[in-house]
Amino acid sequence: MNAEGIVAEPEEVEADLVDMSKKYNMELDKLKELLSDTEMENIKKDLAINKTITMLVNNAVVK
Repeated sequence: MNAEGIVAEPEEVEADLVDMSKKYNMELDKLKELLSDTEMENIKKDLAINKTITMLVNNAVVK
């Protein structure tokens, strides 16, 4: 979690995994089995980073 409290929600992680499973033409359960704990944490971090970037862009003030 960062200072703004932005985290990857379980539903967002699941949706990302579903997208990955489709991309790699793999069953979702099989993909989950193959991903290590470190890889899952990296997916969560990437989603949180993307949410942070979106928040920054949406709240940017152009002068």
